[in-house]
Amino acid sequence: MERQLATIQVIKKLEPIPNADRIEKVTILDWECVVKKDDFKVGDKCIYIEIDSLLPEHTYFDFMKDRKYRVKTIKLKQQISQGLVLPLNSLLQFNNKIKLDSLKENDDVTDIIGITKWVSQSEKEVYNKQEVKMNFVVKFLYKYLKRYTFFRKLFLKSDYKSSFPKFIIKTDELRIQSIYSKIEKYFNDSRLFYITQKLDGTSGTFYWKDNAGGICSRNIEIFTSKQKTFHNENVYYEINKKYDILNKLKKYKKQNKINIAIQGEIIGPNVACGVKGATGIKELDFFVFNVYNITDKKYFNLEDILNFCSELGLKFVPILQVNYSLNNTSLNKLLKLSKGYYNFDKKDLLQEGIVIRPMIDEKIQEIGRFSFKVINNDFLLKYNL
Repeated sequence: MERQLATIQVIKKLEPIPNADRIEKVTILDWECVVKKDDFKVGDKCIYIEIDSLLPEHTYFDFMKDRKYRVKTIKLKQQISQGLVLPLNSLLQFNNKIKLDSLKENDDVTDIIGITKWVSQSEKEVYNKQEVKMNFVVKFLYKYLKRYTFFRKLFLKSDYKSSFPKFIIKTDELRIQSIYSKIEKYFNDSRLFYITQKLDGTSGTFYWKDNAGGICSRNIEIFTSKQKTFHNENVYYEINKKYDILNKLKKYKKQNKINIAIQGEIIGPNVACGVKGATGIKELDFFVFNVYNITDKKYFNLEDILNFCSELGLKFVPILQVNYSLNNTSLNKLLKLSKGYYNFDKKDLLQEGIVIRPMIDEKIQEIGRFSFKVINNDFLLKYNL
């Protein structure tokens, strides 16, 4: 299951907020959001827009203009609010022919509204180097036409999406609040999990398949071995050079007869998905968090990943716990578990959160790969994310 930024959901719960007369708290999936009082009732269908969403510059979203149309974690009257909740009929602002009665819970309406994922400045620097420069007139027309559904459907199936290799899954983990009710039944059994630190950087994918290798940012392929050189030197270039990754993967393919992709986080003083320098590390570095067998279409188990990294001279993300049981856990316990600090060159910086996976990698029906992240809300609030 890929992350869906805007979906049809149902109001699960409504609760008052202390010392607040005009707002109240709603629970959608397992996210808590602040809404205007009396705008919704329990059982109502609504549109839920997740944090990290970038809204289109449409007149309907003029109230988000000061926030640069970005949906992020905020705190109102001491209540955390994570996401934007809209009335179901607001969808008609973006497609007046849609039949609201036909919409079902969990239907994805991201493209209908024209929402894209917020991209950090460091990632934009990579994308911008690959985009054709537009003159003033073209920029104006592009911005104007983005308001219309037909244009978004034809041209905004994001270049970032379409240019990522189809034989590899992107690295964006699902957040626990979006899937908790679907997977909690799997916690109270014999499964054991491992917990790693969620590093705040920019993810990268390096692969070797058949006779060619490639390097991808979070959303686009930026280099293949068929090219003689990088078009632009960037953090992905520097990491490949530092660890000689593509050549190592080519050698591994030759020796083991399997196509391999590795995915990891690039961190450094000037690299971040959210905040530059958030980890406190002084030099650019790379930490593997996934090894994917492209040939057999499956991920390595933890033991195999660690052996692989040792063999190729690569670092694995910091492991916080192994053989961990999630028996009798709760969403609040997981959120508390996400709190902690980075332990690089500076020791007092809040960590972004944690990632939890089973010791033996597997898939479950509800979400696909059994893997999820728990983001530290203190981190989000501190850095205005």
